[in-house]
Amino acid sequence: MLNIINRFLDIIFPPRESELIVRHTTPSSLLSLYSPREHEGITYLLPFQNKTVRALVTENKYFNSPHAAQILGNVLQSHLSRQDYSYVLIAIPLHIKRERERGHNQVVSILSGTSYPNAHDCIARIKHTTSQTKLSKTERMKNIRGAFFVQPEKLSTYTDTHFILVDDVLTTGATLKAARAALAPHIPPTCKLTCLALAH
Repeated sequence: MLNIINRFLDIIFPPRESELIVRHTTPSSLLSLYSPREHEGITYLLPFQNKTVRALVTENKYFNSPHAAQILGNVLQSHLSRQDYSYVLIAIPLHIKRERERGHNQVVSILSGTSYPNAHDCIARIKHTTSQTKLSKTERMKNIRGAFFVQPEKLSTYTDTHFILVDDVLTTGATLKAARAALAPHIPPTCKLTCLALAH
């Protein structure tokens, strides 16, 4: 019965191509694309040029798809579970204006599907930057400069912790690098900070 209703709704409201791809993507099928690599010192887990990965990122980021967020979170969970560390995840923050426009932070949505604790409140985006999508690497670095504010007291109580700063897509790495530079001076001496992206 539910399938019949869904088919009827698809006729009235034709689904996006990315939406259809996400519907038919399972955690195991995405894990088959898992191939961790590095770009300029930043680890990424999936190839963004793959149409399934692009669809998942798009549906999560722009359409707040719980299914897409859950599947992406499953890949991250699988990656981190292969290591024996005390992880605390930090999502790249959005400026409050952009988060209101989207209705969510897409990275927080992904991380909520993992079992790891978070410290999202330790960093905020205080500069409303223009979209990085069409900017060159140099323009991206300039655009993101001074964009982040850190609350050191949110980090000071941690010991022997591996903080992972997470973004959904890595392009030039400008955003992750700027956030890492803002956080690094405030990371307790017994702790570690690395960057990770779901896709590149």
